[in-house]
Amino acid sequence: ISRWDRQVRSDTCAYVKQGTEVKDPYIREVLRLWPSESDAQGGVTLKKCAWVEGLDARLFVGRNVLVQRVQYDASHGLTLHAFIAKRHADENMPSENDPPYKLTTSWQWSVPAVVA
Repeated sequence: ISRWDRQVRSDTCAYVKQGTEVKDPYIREVLRLWPSESDAQGGVTLKKCAWVEGLDARLFVGRNVLVQRVQYDASHGLTLHAFIAKRHADENMPSENDPPYKLTTSWQWSVPAVVA
């Protein structure tokens, strides 16, 4: 299980950019365009902060959204959630050089939804 768990978590960037479970079109587009970078292990990770231009922040800031469900077996799986926040301006740093939006992702173990 731990190897599967590590593999799924290492694919976070791809899942965020696909956004198959994201219902809101504005959030899905912001996540699709979120910048990424290569990490030391040769994988791709999402940048912590980014610029988002041309879209009202009220459409995507402050909402925790389900991004992806990955099933392990019939009884267990992982869900990926994303949260975009507006960073607080630091008085000591020039704001024009710091991207104003921060992305936080989290994986959680879950049980599959029961369809009645």
